[in-house]
Amino acid sequence: MECKFQIQQNTLRTIKPDARPVFSNRGMESVMKAVQQRSSTKNVLVVDQDPEMRLLLSNLLQSPLVNTLEAADPQEALRRLEGEVPIHLVISEMDLPGHSGLEFMKQVRSRRAEVPVVFVTENDEIDSYLSAMDEGAFEYLPKPPETRDFVRVVERACALV
Repeated sequence: MECKFQIQQNTLRTIKPDARPVFSNRGMESVMKAVQQRSSTKNVLVVDQDPEMRLLLSNLLQSPLVNTLEAADPQEALRRLEGEVPIHLVISEMDLPGHSGLEFMKQVRSRRAEVPVVFVTENDEIDSYLSAMDEGAFEYLPKPPETRDFVRVVERACALV
């Protein structure tokens, strides 16, 4: 007979295959607390020349597990990327001052290949979308993004690093 395990009141016990699992609140609270303690804070770099958009995107990500950093241009973003704080995700406008988003993404990848790049842009041309995705963008969202979609994309991207 195959047995399964369940957590109940901070103990692991064996149950029969046909038995219905029972979870106590006390047991689940300790599991959730342990998971949260093991989760590290993710540093997300938001790059946009518009200070209001940077603030909006940063505010959408407010969480104890997300720390946002901001940059107004690609040069500042690349300095932050090479700084002491490890960056786990870059969220960028596609049309940056002095750079295309694709050019910027290539510079990010040359420095930190493992960091996903999400584009949030007003540019809704299909060619721009296809180019970004072909070059390895994690996602390409309209500006301003739908809150729920934006948060889900960020959660998926942060789960990779």
